[in-house]
Amino acid sequence: MRSWPVLTPRGWGAVGGGLGALAVALAAFNLLLLVVGTALSLFVLAELVLFGLSTRGFAPARFVAQRFENSAEVTVGAVGSMGLRLEYHGPHGFYAEIFDSHPEDVEVLRGSPRLVTWCTPGEELRLVYAYRARRRGRFTLGPTVVTAHDAFGFAFRVASVENPWPLDAAIEVPTIPSGPASFATERPVAGPSVVARRGMGVDFRSLREYQPEDDIRTVAWKRSARGKLYVREFEEELPRETVAVLDVGRRMGAGPVAASALDRAVEAAAIALRYAAVRAEHAGLLLFSDRPVLYVPPGLGSDTFDAIRRGLTFAAPASVPFDARAAFEFLTQRLTRPAHLLVFAAPAQWSGADDEAFRALGRAGHPAYVFSPDLPEMYPAPAGELATRGAAVVVAPERGRLEATWNAIAETGRPVFVYDRAGARELMTDLYSRARAYRGVPS
Repeated sequence: MRSWPVLTPRGWGAVGGGLGALAVALAAFNLLLLVVGTALSLFVLAELVLFGLSTRGFAPARFVAQRFENSAEVTVGAVGSMGLRLEYHGPHGFYAEIFDSHPEDVEVLRGSPRLVTWCTPGEELRLVYAYRARRRGRFTLGPTVVTAHDAFGFAFRVASVENPWPLDAAIEVPTIPSGPASFATERPVAGPSVVARRGMGVDFRSLREYQPEDDIRTVAWKRSARGKLYVREFEEELPRETVAVLDVGRRMGAGPVAASALDRAVEAAAIALRYAAVRAEHAGLLLFSDRPVLYVPPGLGSDTFDAIRRGLTFAAPASVPFDARAAFEFLTQRLTRPAHLLVFAAPAQWSGADDEAFRALGRAGHPAYVFSPDLPEMYPAPAGELATRGAAVVVAPERGRLEATWNAIAETGRPVFVYDRAGARELMTDLYSRARAYRGVPS
């Protein structure tokens, strides 16, 4: 709390005008100008003293603020609502400008977070407005800033009422094309599938000799001979899991705010995992920098998908590089069922240890598909021919490292999909709209 009011430019002008008039009057021995200057100075002084007395005790503790009908979570681009009640418990009223502060990424659509009115002690004032978040993440609305003005605009006092409201702007999960006409390819480039193994399924596999531990119900009596029994083997279908692996290292922060390489990866991963959830197949998520940041084990149901959705919503690049080998070893140790791995990463280099960890995933029955950002293309093109040539010289070494990494991954026999500012969303939608379940581990 300030002990004295703060003068506005108008207040400084009034004070300066009064003192200036007095100075000129004394210098010129002008009685009329002396009266005018004295009157103006006394008027400004009286107004400031009166304003100081009327706002005596003006402080955040004098205010009671309560938020109501507020949205705690909205989807990016969707509309949320905010309501605020404010009461002042002080000795005197004042002209007030009330502003409910909010970050730039929260855009007000209807109503207003600002109110200019006379504030009467004990009277309830309300602010109601609708907004939308421009990007995903967690934001804080508040504090509410109350500015008291004197009647002539000569001075003001400010009180910041701490009443923060956390707002989660969740990612928008798009709908996935479905139906028999959408699944046109014989083998999907990526996506959920079914793996066959021996067991008690419904599809006949082969005959073999009876073993003591076999179920007597599987005996093929018509194919058995005296003293030698045969049993039927069937294929047991295991649903393949889908796990999105997101590099949250520092290189994935390339690009503008809300349109970085990581933001584009989040969009595409949401499509893939929504596809799995809609088909009632297991879906999981791993956020990894140089260590695991978040791991949602593959599972079914709304609880699992909600955890995935929140993980994607708050995914943010760290200040450390991505460790591909550690991420692949982490998954190899934890995945117990065959899984499609959709890896969104921008590794700085590809080592022999990375290559071996990558191949170990394939040997364990986990085919991986890599989606890698073309980091220089994540930024808007510079304006002008000279700037374009200069940028090309600067990014040439980076592009060389990226292409070497992509080639090294492709040599393992796994596809690499490169995306730019347009993102991997359309690419992923196209892949999944052409995908269908199949048997066997893809090559």
